[in-house]
Amino acid sequence: MVAFPDFHVDAFETAKEREWAASQPVAERQRMVMQLLAPTPTFQRTVKFLQSQHMPVPGGRHSRGSVCGILGPSRVGKSWAVKAYCNSLGEVDGDEAVMARAVYVDCNKRWTPLVFAQALADAAGVRRKGRASAAALLDLVRGDVVEYGVELVVIDDAQWMFANPSAADQVKGFLIGLAEARSCNVVLVGTEPIDLVVRSEESLVGRGQFPTLWLEPSAWRDGTGPGEFHLALGTIDRMLPFRQRSKLDAPVLAAHLYHVSAGKLGLAMNYLIDATNIAMSNGAASVTMDDFHAAAQSRRRRGDAWDPFESAIDVRDPGTARSDFDDDDDEAAGRIRDMLEVDKGPPRTGSRGGANRGAETKATLTKRRR
Repeated sequence: MVAFPDFHVDAFETAKEREWAASQPVAERQRMVMQLLAPTPTFQRTVKFLQSQHMPVPGGRHSRGSVCGILGPSRVGKSWAVKAYCNSLGEVDGDEAVMARAVYVDCNKRWTPLVFAQALADAAGVRRKGRASAAALLDLVRGDVVEYGVELVVIDDAQWMFANPSAADQVKGFLIGLAEARSCNVVLVGTEPIDLVVRSEESLVGRGQFPTLWLEPSAWRDGTGPGEFHLALGTIDRMLPFRQRSKLDAPVLAAHLYHVSAGKLGLAMNYLIDATNIAMSNGAASVTMDDFHAAAQSRRRRGDAWDPFESAIDVRDPGTARSDFDDDDDEAAGRIRDMLEVDKGPPRTGSRGGANRGAETKATLTKRRR
């Protein structure tokens, strides 16, 4: 079974609490930052959606037989929220085995069908002897999920399995079989092309019509006031184990963080983790702009003198920079679209912000002729 992070979820609101946090061993303070789980709006929306797809009536029966999605660009906070929810569910005790109520697997773009099947079997705690093919392992997983009463099967970064021609059909067959067993729900987490794949397969989209939560990078502004990104930085700041507030939500620092992350809190955390390590090494009372300068230097490409925390910034509209994660998202999308011929049909009229895109015009998708 998957070992989830030991999440840090506490805020240090008073001077006494901050003093206590700063007095902890450095390794523990580092863990707090690395495993920091802030209750941001994105996190709260994700958990609420998962609850609606898993246990729609508190205290009732878990939902079953549907395939649903949590989709959006990389690093916006999907995985962290999903892991936290799965971890909160605990385990189910069977007569012969203990199994997690939620089986979670995080895919990789280099995975083969066999590696995917092995990872899923390990996450589900499937007992097996000797070697087995991908198809045989997936059958074992499906059987154990049904037998032991698993309530959710979550496949994170699922776009990489659909972007792999040798894996896509096996994965879709596994999902269809699991949905047809009507013992649990399946959650596909990842980027937008997953929607194309699911809606190209009537056997998948027919299992619940693929209810989907669409997530986007956090906004810089909300009307005339601070947006979700700015507010999230304030929440994160209160959870940092330092004697003083680092003022991450101060206009200039927040604008720089927004620019380098394009509103993706996961990218902003990359800089923050390094900056906090530097501050701890120096025995500082808080994280400063100088720490972010130092963190940025190690990320420069060869011959690049640009420091995102040094250049002038417009706090009203910081703009955004492109990241390598955008390239990964584009790669997965390109592979999937190469495998599918997409007839977009009439312009879409629905909004992508809701939990279900039923109002949109459905794309007609067919497998490419070989």
